[in-house]
Amino acid sequence: MRNIRASILGVVLAVATIVIASFLSKPHALDLFAILLAFIAAVYLGFVLLDGHRREVVIEIVVIALFFVLAILGLWVTPYFLVIGYFAHGLWDVLHHPRAVQTKVVLWWPPFCLVYDWIVGGFIFWWWS
Repeated sequence: MRNIRASILGVVLAVATIVIASFLSKPHALDLFAILLAFIAAVYLGFVLLDGHRREVVIEIVVIALFFVLAILGLWVTPYFLVIGYFAHGLWDVLHHPRAVQTKVVLWWPPFCLVYDWIVGGFIFWWWS
């Protein structure tokens, strides 16, 4: 039940994000999507710092840096890097669910974030194609 509620929240917030972006010019909407991708990735820094395992801190920082690079490339090269970033982040969320990555996250976060990421990524792909 918790995963269903988290997924519904992911849908609602993704739709809200898309509605807000639709009122912006395309360049400003891309700025918004890039900032959100970087922010979403950085949330895991909070989780890992609370957890405190050195190995996971290193893993999360490296992965956060990769998502920051994808966000920048999404602005400077092509928005398809944002699409890659959102879909890849959804997969990263799934890796936290069965504890493949040992960073402790609240149980509802992975399904919420996966749904949000893939809806927003799908929208960017559709919108830019």
